[in-house]
Amino acid sequence: MKDKLSDCPFCNPDSDREVIIETTEVYCMYDMFPVTQGHSLIIPKRHCADYFELTLEEQSACWSMVNTVKTHIDREV
Repeated sequence: MKDKLSDCPFCNPDSDREVIIETTEVYCMYDMFPVTQGHSLIIPKRHCADYFELTLEEQSACWSMVNTVKTHIDREV
């Protein structure tokens, strides 16, 4: 799915964790320790140390995913 860095849990997510939504640049999965119902993680596919290393296109894809995930969660509740 992403660049495979052996020690990164986001590059190598557990196989039992379901990807909720995926695009070419980002993917989303539910948080393993949710604070609220629907608490999700939006993860870029390219490995970066933090949000500010992402390109503007990748940042935009993350924010677009926020809206997509919100719609998905609203349908589930």
